[in-house]
Amino acid sequence: MDATQLQSLLNQELLKGAPGDTFSLDECRSIVALMDLKVNGWLDQEQFARLWGRLVRCQSVFQNTQNRSGVFLSLDLWKAIKDTETFRNLSKDGKRLYLTEMEWMNLVMYN
Repeated sequence: MDATQLQSLLNQELLKGAPGDTFSLDECRSIVALMDLKVNGWLDQEQFARLWGRLVRCQSVFQNTQNRSGVFLSLDLWKAIKDTETFRNLSKDGKRLYLTEMEWMNLVMYN
């Protein structure tokens, strides 16, 4: 799957909101670049499955955290962070994240 195909799929299947709420081609190119371990501009079946799983998890966290208006408020951010697998893995006490510089870089670059 290339960026154009990903854009079409995401906008048809994942985002069913307002007309302006769509994935741009540049956003899809960036997503493909992040997930494309073979560096060929395509997502194979395994890479796409991994991406889809992440997207579904993110969507689930958003839907479980947002208020009734369908808007994700900054107040909801902490709850969303606590609901992710990454937080549970990096939190020693369930209240705070304790990250080394390398852990921070890995989270920002690869998640």
